[in-house]
Amino acid sequence: MDKAVELLAPAGTFEALIAAIQNGADAVYIGGNRFGARAFAGNFSDEEIVEAVKYAHIRDVKIYVTVNTLISDESFDDCMEFVRFLYQADVDALILQDFGLSKRIAEQFPDFEIHASTQMSIANSQDAIYYKNEGFKRIVLARENSAEEIKRIKQTVDIETEAFIHGSLCVSYSGKCLFSYFNGGRSANQGACAQPCRKQYTFSENRTSNYFLSTKDLSTINHIETLLANGVDSLKIEGRMKRPEYVATVVGAYREAVDAVLSAQKCDFEKLELRMASVFNRQFTKGYVLGEIPNMIVNTGSPNNIGIPVGKVVEVDKKNKKITILLDRELNKGDGLSLGEYVGRILHNKKEVITAYAGQRIQLDYVGNHVSVGDTVQKTSDRIIINQATESLRRENKKINLEADITIKADSYPQIMIKDPVGNSVIYKEITEKASRGINHSLCEEEIITQLKKTEDTPYVFSNINIKLDPGSFLKKATLNALRRNALALISKRRAQRYPGRMQLSEIKKNFPKKEATVSGSVEPVLSVKCATKPQIESCIANGIRSVYVDSYDNYRFAENHIEKVYFCVPHMLKDAHIDELDPFIERYRPNVLASSIGYIHYLHDKYMQAGISRSLRLDYYFNAYNYDALEILKKQNIVDSVTLSLEHPIFLQKNSFRVNELAELMLYAHPIYMVTEYCPYKTKAECKNCKVDNQRLKAHDGGENLCIKRDLFCRMQIIPSKPSDFSANISFEKNSGITKYRIDFLNESKEEADFVIKSYIGKRYGQKINHQSGI
Repeated sequence: MDKAVELLAPAGTFEALIAAIQNGADAVYIGGNRFGARAFAGNFSDEEIVEAVKYAHIRDVKIYVTVNTLISDESFDDCMEFVRFLYQADVDALILQDFGLSKRIAEQFPDFEIHASTQMSIANSQDAIYYKNEGFKRIVLARENSAEEIKRIKQTVDIETEAFIHGSLCVSYSGKCLFSYFNGGRSANQGACAQPCRKQYTFSENRTSNYFLSTKDLSTINHIETLLANGVDSLKIEGRMKRPEYVATVVGAYREAVDAVLSAQKCDFEKLELRMASVFNRQFTKGYVLGEIPNMIVNTGSPNNIGIPVGKVVEVDKKNKKITILLDRELNKGDGLSLGEYVGRILHNKKEVITAYAGQRIQLDYVGNHVSVGDTVQKTSDRIIINQATESLRRENKKINLEADITIKADSYPQIMIKDPVGNSVIYKEITEKASRGINHSLCEEEIITQLKKTEDTPYVFSNINIKLDPGSFLKKATLNALRRNALALISKRRAQRYPGRMQLSEIKKNFPKKEATVSGSVEPVLSVKCATKPQIESCIANGIRSVYVDSYDNYRFAENHIEKVYFCVPHMLKDAHIDELDPFIERYRPNVLASSIGYIHYLHDKYMQAGISRSLRLDYYFNAYNYDALEILKKQNIVDSVTLSLEHPIFLQKNSFRVNELAELMLYAHPIYMVTEYCPYKTKAECKNCKVDNQRLKAHDGGENLCIKRDLFCRMQIIPSKPSDFSANISFEKNSGITKYRIDFLNESKEEADFVIKSYIGKRYGQKINHQSGI
């Protein structure tokens, strides 16, 4: 296959970085101690980042750093200083989530490559076009995109695409999950996800309790050719929280698979997948990217590493604390087992062995009380594979071909010139000793070559050595070795810095003075209400609400006849096929629109402009507008007239160090959508005729709030709390009274309940701040 492709590996520690590089990664993504979406990974100190870049660049590997959290105004300047440090540290690219931050980086560091994180939830061509125009070189597509959808995006816009190929999956669209934040205050958008999806839940439809939302692990190793054929440029492995042995094993397996595909060689993909399963798996799925049936994405039985079956228990000897197992595959001393311990003694035919094989009956010492005859025993770690992975960290497996020209003349200092494959060259003269005239012995070319080729402990190998040797000259081996070592040190120094022009930088532009600030002006506040039912719309009509959001075609048609300004809410996640499906409705009704996809907003703006009409376009809270920069960029673009602030915005924490502009819309009351997911326990390839999941309930096995399942227009599950949140309780309106746009979102409220809520927020809470007659 004639296609360049990057194998991109994770590293949460320096040891994992070495594991990734020595096992064949083309690039490694890491996080610093700040602003990364894996706050609980080992992560890299600033000093370690500098060393990581040097280590990688010497070996022709790129380093990408994750700065993929939402950045508050309070943290914005510190984040930009961190970006400057990464720029000067020679980092190859940044992986970003925050819209405001990305624009600032593109302006101040135009030659610093930026990638759009999967946290940006890019799933359609319009978003891809938008972010390319904003300076992104690469987009990390949503894990929910299929290979065919990636191909369409790639054919529509010339931008690098990156897709996950292995590791843990999020059940929710990344960047569209508030579950952890509203259940314990640990924000996924700040890198602190508590993974509530891995908990056990009771599902109301059948009253069963299982790991309803816990996904299997992704494995695509059997389908690399499909991914490459559909336009994937970078194959990304998940795992910054994983141990170095895991990274080494998985990267090594995919390196072998990718090389086999690119060279059209045979490869035992099943063997490689089994190898990876031996170090960690929650069962494997080929994922949405390869068309997995949605109800096969989740492992409802366990959220943890389940290992691979190794045999069945055929006898339990409680008195002597032994169990007998009939093996299905090899077992070694030191392997980890699902029984909760590592294999100590293995007895076969009453003799102790180090290794036992499939078909053998063996005895193991066992002190637990939870094993019964017939139980399947799982191998959760493989000692041999782990040892091989550990050994790979101690070797220099990544070798760079060098050319050398060496000159040795009697009475002169020896000199060597080294060239690497990318055009770097250095000249080094060893001035500790001159070559002499040999009395009893003179140098030959073979001796010189032998000494120069002693590079086993370096990342180099000499593929070509040209020698200019003055006949009869002599030089000690120690001097030849010093010549080699010092010259290699010079070429390493040259290779370590890829972007020498980055060191000179002007001062970072500051975000804004740290002071309390509000929107100025005397515009009357406006209240908009999102309605899920016709009775709620009727309540808005009765209470004089002039602006409503609706998310169904029927409700739109009903509301537009009674409400001054009706917005059609498109689902938070849009793929190209969904945009196609929406087009006839858009063409017929020309609605005002509320969306989370900024690419789609620009698409609608262009469509309306071409038709010569003007409509109001707004961005929803899942766009994740989190700082003043984001709002100012949108204001300058002059396309949207309102942006609902992220529901994690610091304004809800009564912090002073932020600003908003007149676009900001503030949520007062809502049932926040905790997650948007393609997963459904009933969804198969066949189209569902009667939805069994809509309006079902979930409750965590260990307690917690009641959750409601609501499907969106395109049949994605939305997990929503049954109980609403009163956001106004956490807002200091005296300090932020300049905000002019407010919002209420209803879910299952009756007309009477909607009346009570609307009147409460109009009258009791704000008095004259929201004018019932003129401002609503």
